Amino acid sequence: MDNREIKFKVWDKNSKTWQWRPCEYLPLEGCFSLNSRDKWHKNSWVFLQYIGIQDKNNKEIYEGDILTGHMGYSPDVKLTGIVEYSTETLGYGLRFNPNPNTKDSLTEDLFLVHDLEVIGNIYENTDLVEEYNLT
Repeated sequence: MDNREIKFKVWDKNSKTWQWRPCEYLPLEGCFSLNSRDKWHKNSWVFLQYIGIQDKNNKEIYEGDILTGHMGYSPDVKLTGIVEYSTETLGYGLRFNPNPNTKDSLTEDLFLVHDLEVIGNIYENTDLVEEYNLT
């Protein structure tokens, strides 16, 4: 069995920028030097985990990414949604809204969605969140 690479990217809510720092070991406190010198505040950084797969363009997929794709059993059904961890399936899924006129959403297992492509993320592309009614 291959081990999945565990890595994170960090969104700083205050500066609205990505914080990229090398991380070669756990715990995370050592990876990001979470101390007063870095002016880190527990409520300002959002840790997003790499989910272990890449999109059709070989771009790494992280929690919070906005993806497009189509259902494997029905290629004409296109989906756009947000990558989230599902406690129902105990894995990552694509949360999407099948009816743009409602706030209802569904989560589909990512392994059932084909031709995945990262088109943005929920932090830098709020326009996509609104366009696809993914709130």
